[in-house]
Amino acid sequence: MQYRPDIDGLRGLAILPVVLFHVGFPAFAGGFTGVDVFFVISGYLITSLIYPQMQAGGFSFAAFYERRIRRLFPALFAVVAACLLLATLLLPVDLRSFSLSIAATALFAANFLFWSTTGYFDSTADSKLLLHAWTLSVEEQFYILFPAFLLLALRYLPRHALGLILALAALSLAASATVAASEPAAAFYLPFFRAWELLLGALLAMNAIPPVTSPALRDGLSLLGMFFVGYAVFTYTEGTTFSGVHALLPCIGTALLIHTGRDGGSRMARILALRPVQFVGLISYSLYLWHWPLVVFAKYFANAELNLTEQLLVLAASFVLAIASWRYIERPFRGENGLLSRATLFRTAGALTAAFVAIGLAGHYSGGLPSRLPRVGADQPRVLMHQHCMNREPTRIASGEVCVLGAKSGAAPTFMLWGDSHAVALAPAIERAAIRAGRAGILAGQAGCLPFLGVERHDRHDFPCREFNEAVPKLLERYPDVRTVVLAGEWALYAEGSRFGQATRAPVLISRDGVDGNSRAFYDGMARTVRFLSERNLKVVFVTQAPEIGWDVPSVLARSQAYDRPPPAPPSLDDYRTRQKKVTDIVAEISQRHPVRVVDIARILCPGKSCLTVQDGQWLYIDSSHLSTRGAEYVARAFVIVF
Repeated sequence: MQYRPDIDGLRGLAILPVVLFHVGFPAFAGGFTGVDVFFVISGYLITSLIYPQMQAGGFSFAAFYERRIRRLFPALFAVVAACLLLATLLLPVDLRSFSLSIAATALFAANFLFWSTTGYFDSTADSKLLLHAWTLSVEEQFYILFPAFLLLALRYLPRHALGLILALAALSLAASATVAASEPAAAFYLPFFRAWELLLGALLAMNAIPPVTSPALRDGLSLLGMFFVGYAVFTYTEGTTFSGVHALLPCIGTALLIHTGRDGGSRMARILALRPVQFVGLISYSLYLWHWPLVVFAKYFANAELNLTEQLLVLAASFVLAIASWRYIERPFRGENGLLSRATLFRTAGALTAAFVAIGLAGHYSGGLPSRLPRVGADQPRVLMHQHCMNREPTRIASGEVCVLGAKSGAAPTFMLWGDSHAVALAPAIERAAIRAGRAGILAGQAGCLPFLGVERHDRHDFPCREFNEAVPKLLERYPDVRTVVLAGEWALYAEGSRFGQATRAPVLISRDGVDGNSRAFYDGMARTVRFLSERNLKVVFVTQAPEIGWDVPSVLARSQAYDRPPPAPPSLDDYRTRQKKVTDIVAEISQRHPVRVVDIARILCPGKSCLTVQDGQWLYIDSSHLSTRGAEYVARAFVIVF
């Protein structure tokens, strides 16, 4: 395969936005799309290598995988080893998680691990040292399956090989577009939903697209390709649904740059082939490997977001390590004359893989070696006391299959707690007050769903919000003694459409008109719900939202205690009131027409200038916004007026 300096330049174009995005430069909010550029390049280069060999009958799996090992393993294992040494400073809960990712990374299954552990109460990405290894796993899975598929297609269906690849790519793209909204984690991490990106590069290498002979057209298409890539980098955000249809833009842009750059055929190809750009591409693999652990460690031990000086230091350190890694780790193993013979290379790779898997499993099952550090509580489970009561099928809720709160003496339920996961977090508080009053109630909870009739989530089709809310009136019919309905939820999330301190995250949409329509949808939904309940002579209790802290309370406070670092300042009561203003105004307006009793737990959680995060040495939150059992118990006195 003829060397193309413009593709190394394209690698440089891909890696820089990824690194700048991860380090925290806001202008590169869509820098994660550089990974998609890499996928297309990888598919193109691998197929350009093996396709002619297969056509000539000279393809060797042993030679192919030897080349892959020489390319990927040395730098990857060096980074894993370095992370392992520094990871001994992590809190036990974080070391335990990291240890499992070592095993998954060594087996090139990191994407499956991070997909399976992406849950509603999952820890943030900033604490996952090997999170970026998911891309290597996707590529390696492609390398394992695609050569065999292509070889069989060329041997038994040579006339249809290209059509089979095209059909497989189309199927993968269609599947990705279909599940991106309902199962975003699957679309992001799993190989089949990413396969079309690599197969797009493969189709280019198989000459599926005729060459562009007009110089003017080549230049125009290459500029268009650069525009597509740049548009994704500078306009996409973490809130952009990915991969799916949105990944088409950077991938098509990459394909245009590759296709028009053959034989130096476009001006853009000549720019990409410039030595400085090309050099960044040469070190791109090492730069990708080293930069993310540096970002994670820097944030972890700073116990805060990085300031500009820290960002620049991390960026500089990433380049220094990448250059050294490329020169002294990557290059010595490359090529047929690289260090170690084929047999020794395979044995060494196998031994190191087994060793890292063993070390990873040992660290995981030992609980992260908790004896290294004093017990600081970060290993408290991120679960709610009544979490098992949440997310039941709407049909089961309608039929009365819900949890009973409060008195256990067989008393008929007289109240209902209706809401999302934040309502479930408050259940221990309401239950404590109910027990004191000798009352019983029922709990209807669905994570991520505003507890208002006729309201649904337009950003998450996997959340059955409309069905859940429609089941509640049927539930009330089964419990005629219920006379009080307590509404609780993460109100500002739905009214504002954004998470506190996380404006770049995917917007929450309860309106078909986008975020701007959320407050109107919130008002209409609450008015509809309160009217429905009032017409049935049910007392309505509205519980204000627990303050959103903006950072992961157990992890940050545990690190502060373990490493003697000050934690970030929690929000003030004024911050809270500002965040809740839309909700407060809506509740006040609706209360003028229908009686609504408000229980304000924020007055307890924010008694002074700052809101509380810990009390008597125990965390009041299990993450950045959900109250822990201790937090719920702390506000229980506010619910005495309900009964």
